[in-house]
Amino acid sequence: MRLGLVSDTHGVYDQALSTLLTNVHQILHAGDVGHEDVDAHDILTKLSAIAPTLAVRGNVDDGAPTDLFPQSRVLVLSGWKVLLLHICGMPPKTTTACQELITMHSPDVVVFGHSHKHGICQHNGVLYINPGSAGPARFKLPRTVAILHLPHKADTTVLSCDLVSFITLESKAPSRIAASKSNKRAAVYRCNLVQKKTRQ
Repeated sequence: MRLGLVSDTHGVYDQALSTLLTNVHQILHAGDVGHEDVDAHDILTKLSAIAPTLAVRGNVDDGAPTDLFPQSRVLVLSGWKVLLLHICGMPPKTTTACQELITMHSPDVVVFGHSHKHGICQHNGVLYINPGSAGPARFKLPRTVAILHLPHKADTTVLSCDLVSFITLESKAPSRIAASKSNKRAAVYRCNLVQKKTRQ
């Protein structure tokens, strides 16, 4: 099974993904999907045109529906348990909340984002993967996505780092996708509320 791993799009959909991820069976998005008036669901729809896509909520996805963007997901794929969330950190510096989920669910793979820095490590039998950011370039970091080649659990007992391939995108991201009219109205309403509170 081939999994496309994406994170931190921040309202950007890079058309290159339709080619780079064309042969994946499923896409996992590790949060920070939308951006202000760009609906996270719009990004999810575009990714779902490539392959079935599941996402979690990032720290900028407050308005996204919780049924489509929960805080975390636990999936069983090819017999392996995969934990998907936004903020975790690379071992040994995982967050307390992430470590609690790991203790609770005992995943084989943890996919996360937030830092915009792609990376991978194996720690205590768990494979940790941060695909990096497919959104606007930040902190002079490259824009990246990843593909995890996930064998069936019956065929192997260990998931190694060499099962993950990172793909570097063009350094300059495309423009954020156009917001729908309803999202623009919501953004104006939020702005008016902020201005009103400031004047009070």
